[in-house]
Amino acid sequence: MSESFITATAVSRSFGDRQILTSIDLIVHEGDRIALVGPNGSGKSTLLRLLAGAEDPTTGTVKRTPGVRIAYLPQVTGGGPGTVRDELSELIGVGPAARKMDRLTERLAQGELEVLEAQAAAVERWAALGGGDLEARLAPALESSGISSGWLDRPCRTLSGGQMARVRLAALELARLDLVLLDEPSNHLDADGLEMLGRRLDGAGHGFVFASHDRRLLDRFAEDVFELERGRGHRVRGGWQSYLDEREASRENEEAVYERAIAERRRLVTMERRIRRQAEVGERKAKRKTRAEEQDKFIRHMAVESAQKNTAASGIAKRIEQLDLPGKPWREDLSKLLLDRDQPVHAPAVVSMRSAVLARGSWRSVPLDLSIKPGERILLSGENGTGKSTLIEALAGRSEAVAGEIHRPGHVRSFQLGQHRGCFAGYPTLVTGFRAESGLDETASRSALAAMRLGPELAAARPETLSPGETTRAELALLAAVPAGLLLLDEPSNHLDIEALEALEDALGGWNGALVVASHDQAFREKIRFDRTLDLVRS
Repeated sequence: MSESFITATAVSRSFGDRQILTSIDLIVHEGDRIALVGPNGSGKSTLLRLLAGAEDPTTGTVKRTPGVRIAYLPQVTGGGPGTVRDELSELIGVGPAARKMDRLTERLAQGELEVLEAQAAAVERWAALGGGDLEARLAPALESSGISSGWLDRPCRTLSGGQMARVRLAALELARLDLVLLDEPSNHLDADGLEMLGRRLDGAGHGFVFASHDRRLLDRFAEDVFELERGRGHRVRGGWQSYLDEREASRENEEAVYERAIAERRRLVTMERRIRRQAEVGERKAKRKTRAEEQDKFIRHMAVESAQKNTAASGIAKRIEQLDLPGKPWREDLSKLLLDRDQPVHAPAVVSMRSAVLARGSWRSVPLDLSIKPGERILLSGENGTGKSTLIEALAGRSEAVAGEIHRPGHVRSFQLGQHRGCFAGYPTLVTGFRAESGLDETASRSALAAMRLGPELAAARPETLSPGETTRAELALLAAVPAGLLLLDEPSNHLDIEALEALEDALGGWNGALVVASHDQAFREKIRFDRTLDLVRS
């Protein structure tokens, strides 16, 4: 059997009163290719950080085999204060190894001979991670990932999500590791970047554990699937299709058990009511008897019979009370979410542009002429950096053209479900923000959020503490509550879990309003029927 690199035993993690993971057991062996899946907020990112040692469990242990080279590539959420050079060095472990080596070398130079062995081990690890020739390898790795080598000293905070995702690709190229922990590695990558990611993973001489919502990536690379649900973990051997087959079989079994329990409860309730009715009828008949001798005899007989029936009914009532009724199996209910939620539009276009030039920083688009008809479905296509997100922001009215015109009929409401999570920002709680944005009362707002798996605890949470996926679910609940004439989706698969994404695909079949989608998720693009594709090119 191959060597175990990481062993997590009875690991639990909580943040305040919120329990994220409960008693997780997971062993990662040399060469393993394990996919982490589960609903938004189930703890996939938390588990990756625990495996990497980036944070500690609340209870339980995570043991990493000494000497094993492990790197953690977190989800792209924006660039930090360092440069691209710094970021790459940190991602592949050379930066931390170099700092430890320098500290021990300085102590050794000051005469602390007791650190000699530790210093030698630190130098060996720095070299094993590729520190010795890293500088020479940086530029080629960037170039091969579609980034100019001149960006090495560029601050990461100036890079877009797609550009930072390319930096992650360069890190995979540079890494000299035994195991890589990847959190949503396909997010923000265009078609070319996704193909590049596939080649890097195909050619990897090491194992990896990756959290992903990309079904193509899961099908291609997952050899085992570790599912997180309600904080607990379950490992399925045999790859993505094996997991799907087991998931469907488990759902069918849960639904069958639930239906049998419901049917048994109905049967017992019906029986109890029938017996009690019979007892009541018998008592009434006894009271109607007029002949004294028959009455006494009959009353005695009916009293005994009624007592027996009431006793039987009470016994059945007790059985009903003790019946272990399982919770109703969860099924995403997005399939009806968008039906008839479009806003009737009495205008030739829901939005139009005439020679509109869009801007983001120093970037400028080519002049755009665009008219979107009511009910029209448009797919935005193009490489990272061609302005798809900027166009969606402009269509939503969140930004204006620096030249030309954008016309949005005042009576047409647009709704943006996208990469920029500002919908509920600034409100003290999610439900407060939902009430303000939707116009619903407290009860209706909580019900709408609960339908999206956002229960009382999350409804009362500060919006900034929600995961990106939980925020997206809240936005979907808002969309269901307030009709719109134009729906804008900016990379929806980046932050929706697989079940929600599949249900959204089905729900869009019932959407009759205008739809504009920017997505690199091939499975999602194939599921949605588009009237036309708008190809954006670099200006």
